[in-house]
Amino acid sequence: MLTNASFSHQVSEDIEPADAADGSLLPTNERFMAAAVMSAMSGVNLNEEGGPFGASIVRDGVLICSAHNTFFSDCDPTCHAEMNAIRLAMRRLETHDLSDCVIYSSFEPCPMCWGAIVSSGMKQLYIGLDRFTAAKNGVDYLSFYDAILPHTKGSNFPPMTRVNPPSFYEDKRIISMLSSPDHCIIVNKDNDILANSDSPAIDDFTDPVDTSMVRTIRLACRSINSPYLHGCRIYTLVIQADVESHAACLWACAESLHYCTEASPGSK
Repeated sequence: MLTNASFSHQVSEDIEPADAADGSLLPTNERFMAAAVMSAMSGVNLNEEGGPFGASIVRDGVLICSAHNTFFSDCDPTCHAEMNAIRLAMRRLETHDLSDCVIYSSFEPCPMCWGAIVSSGMKQLYIGLDRFTAAKNGVDYLSFYDAILPHTKGSNFPPMTRVNPPSFYEDKRIISMLSSPDHCIIVNKDNDILANSDSPAIDDFTDPVDTSMVRTIRLACRSINSPYLHGCRIYTLVIQADVESHAACLWACAESLHYCTEASPGSK
C-alpha cells in the first residue's frame, strides 16, 4: 500500500502468474513492470532526454496505458511518466477516479507524482528501483524528498514567502488580482504575467489530476517554450499547497512561491 514515508516493490498474494503452456510468459506483475520499462526505453530511444522513467496503469489485470517522461520534449515540468500515465488513463477510462487501478513505475515516483497517485485514488504501487538504489546508480532525486516530505530534513525548495500585507508595488499589483482560494498567477523577472489560472487558456489543461497551480505552471511553461521557470514568481491564495503542487514548483525551478494569506482589499 502507499505510504507517505517510503514505497516498496510489492507483490500482492492475490495476483497469480499468468498461465502459459510453454512457461515463456513472465509472472503478471513482472509483465506489467516490463511494459513500464519498455515505455521508458522508447523515450530513451527517441532521444527525448527524459531519462529511463516509465509507468503503466492496470485495471482488473488489463493494461490500460503506458507512458514515459516527456519533461523536455513537451516543455512541461509536470510531464513525468507517472503523471502522463495517469492523465492518459483518465482520458481512456473517462473518469478521474482510478481507485480500481494499480500503477507500475520503473523508479520510485517523486513527491509530485506521488501526490498525483494519491489524488487519483490508486492505493497500490509497484516499483522497479527505490529512490536510494536509483541514487546509487546515477538517478538522484533524494533532495526532492528532503524538500517535500515532513519526516526528512533539509530543503532546496524555492523560498516560500508569505506576503501579507504586500511590501512593494509589484506584489500589491499581483495580489490585487487574486480572487479565489485556488487562484494562481505566475510572473517573470520583468513582472509580466506569464499565466493566470483565471485565463480561458487554462482550459487547454483539463486533466482532473492537475491542481490549479499545476495547470498554471504548465501554461506558463508553454508560453515561454521551456520546462523551467527560472526567475519567475508564483502567487497564490492557497494557505498551504498540496504535495503535487509543491513538487511541481520545485521541478519548474521557480524563483519563489508566495502564499498570500489574504487577498488585497482591491481584489474581487
